[in-house]
Amino acid sequence: MKALKIQQESRPDKHHEVAIVYNNIGRTFHKMKDYQRALSFYMKGMKIQEKSLLENNPDLATTYNNIGQVHSDMGDYIKAEWYHQCAINIRQKCLPENHPEMAISYNNIAYTFFKRKNYKESISYYKKATEILQCCPQSHPNLAAFYHNIGEVYHEMGDYLKAEQSYKTALDIQQLFFSDDYGALANRNDNLGSLYLQLEKYPKAILYYKKALALRQESFPKNHPKLAASFNNIGVLYRRMGNCAEALSNYEKGLAILRSVLSENDCELAIYNNNIGLAYHEDGQHAKALFYSKEALKIQEKCLPSNHPNLIGIFNNIALAHCGMRDYFEAISYHIRATEIQHKSFGTNHWGLAASFNNIACVCCTIGMYQWAKLFALLAVDIGHRTLPMNHSNNIRYRQTLESLTRAA
Repeated sequence: MKALKIQQESRPDKHHEVAIVYNNIGRTFHKMKDYQRALSFYMKGMKIQEKSLLENNPDLATTYNNIGQVHSDMGDYIKAEWYHQCAINIRQKCLPENHPEMAISYNNIAYTFFKRKNYKESISYYKKATEILQCCPQSHPNLAAFYHNIGEVYHEMGDYLKAEQSYKTALDIQQLFFSDDYGALANRNDNLGSLYLQLEKYPKAILYYKKALALRQESFPKNHPKLAASFNNIGVLYRRMGNCAEALSNYEKGLAILRSVLSENDCELAIYNNNIGLAYHEDGQHAKALFYSKEALKIQEKCLPSNHPNLIGIFNNIALAHCGMRDYFEAISYHIRATEIQHKSFGTNHWGLAASFNNIACVCCTIGMYQWAKLFALLAVDIGHRTLPMNHSNNIRYRQTLESLTRAA
């Protein structure tokens, strides 16, 4: 702020050096995740630059890029795309097409398309970014991250083979050229662990998750949130394998780390409480499950809008706990709240919606509402077959639900 005062006293308010100070202050608030203040200072700098610089000045492109990143971090992907496109337009006129800053711009706009489910455009821009950096991969640590981003899009699209190929390429680049960056190397292992977890290839998943944990234990202090994330991932894996005791042990290690470094209402704590609740449900301890899931909901309701996708899992877990306690109508109400958010957030063609519909079918069957049960079971099977491999355990379960209802009819 002192620098700003000095510049304002020695320069006209519209001088471009005042804009530089505004941008630097904005960058500081951005790093602090104070997005409103960051945006305010970036916008002040942009207004000065638009008046004092030529319209194709690369400094203006940098400011547009920074504003786009803030809008992305705030979840406003339409505005983010607009500013990133402005940055691209300028950089295409004043930089060579293979300049690394072009790759950064393509990567940033690709992310906005990804978040808006426009996967074709997202892949197109991510590939442009990787093509620029491939000429000298040893000089560009971002290249591994860009391949990770491509893998993430394919993962979300359900193209698991291409996701695996992209994640492995990212890991290979990281190991070959930047193996001393343990944090990034851990992230690459984590990506593959998560993919294999979804594909139910549990031995591969635990291998990559434990590699990620070991790397983080070498590079971070014992109470670092990244260690908590690794314990959480391993906990999810053990729960999927039916080992609730190991799952709870790892979840609780992660939760203890986060409690030591975060405020009691931080959204991250909700994720761990929710996972612990689900593990207790699967262990048959439904009262404990309900307690932890409700704790998660209390935290999330304080820091998220009522239709945020992170509430989906919590609503479903609360519903499962109520079902285990034979409070069936309460269970249905929470499952329906989950499906409403899923439909608005992801559309009708998402694997998570199939799980929710199957849950509702099971509860309806339990209370004798067979026609409704069969309807939801059919929806679960249809969506599951379109979004997951046919032999996935979820699809097997959905078909079993439908077959049992068909026999009962």
